[in-house]
Amino acid sequence: MSATSVLISSVVEPLQHVADTRYRPWRSVLTVLSLDLGGLTLSFGASILTSTVLHGRFVPPSPLDCLIAVVIFLGIFAMADLYRTVGVAPVEELRRTVSAICGTFLLLVFITFLLKESVNYSRGMILLAWCWACIVIPSARLIGKPVLGKRSWFAKPVAILGAGETARKLIETLKRTPGLALRPVVAFDDDPAKYRTLVDVPVVGGLDAASS
Repeated sequence: MSATSVLISSVVEPLQHVADTRYRPWRSVLTVLSLDLGGLTLSFGASILTSTVLHGRFVPPSPLDCLIAVVIFLGIFAMADLYRTVGVAPVEELRRTVSAICGTFLLLVFITFLLKESVNYSRGMILLAWCWACIVIPSARLIGKPVLGKRSWFAKPVAILGAGETARKLIETLKRTPGLALRPVVAFDDDPAKYRTLVDVPVVGGLDAASS
């Protein structure tokens, strides 16, 4: 776990008591899922195109083959917790994504050995798609999530416990790293002298108010 993750887990609390109708967790998950499926489609498309150029013949996969690949892909990504869209550091997300991609394609290669007669594309094409996927899908996430994290419906509203220097640095880190998808909207501190705006986040009351 990174130092940023430790700091976040110790100071940030989910904002349960303040209604924020803009946040849409289901929409966030569907958007990231769309990025992944788009990357998977591009990877197989590039693989098929490359194979067509090299071998001079076009062999499209069947709908059943595509369905099998998508189900395996989504299942492994879900098991790797890659559709928890908030609070995951970019390096950790990259590690999980590449591991899940490798797991997906290893399983697809294994399936082609079992179903040689029914698979319309070669294991070489799958291996080529594997290489493309390791580039395209992580890139889509690393580029897309920081952009999406600036949207109120994507980033989860959180409360900051404390209004000192640590809280200031944390708020600045969250605003500087929108890919974490954590949006500080309010802070709490027991010191009335700190009831002010902290990096554009209002300090509204004592720590006991955070749990009320």
